Amino acid sequence: MKKITLFGIFCMLLLQTFNAQNNDYYNRMQTIFGNIDKTKVTSGYLKEFGIRFNTIEDYDGVLDTFNFVDKTQFQSLYTSLYTMRVGTVDSTMSDTNTVFTNLENQQNNSLITLTNS
Repeated sequence: MKKITLFGIFCMLLLQTFNAQNNDYYNRMQTIFGNIDKTKVTSGYLKEFGIRFNTIEDYDGVLDTFNFVDKTQFQSLYTSLYTMRVGTVDSTMSDTNTVFTNLENQQNNSLITLTNS
């Protein structure tokens, strides 16, 4: 349990570091992919445009023993998808800080007290 907690903290610190560097990376990707026709990207996500925090191909909608998601995996997946967005999905996807704060608030609000102490 301690290792999982430390890993989660490490991931959050890593995500914050990447968030600070995100503008430089985004500008470089805009230079490379700036001339593509974004309407031809039908999914709204371009894997080559973003940063992969995990193997997103494993999460294809079919449950298997290796693709169950915990909170840390969800955050990694969402952050990966957030960096891969192009075209119209760009304006409809909530930023990572908003999503993770809402997730944390919902988890804290749904706790059930089992004792009076």
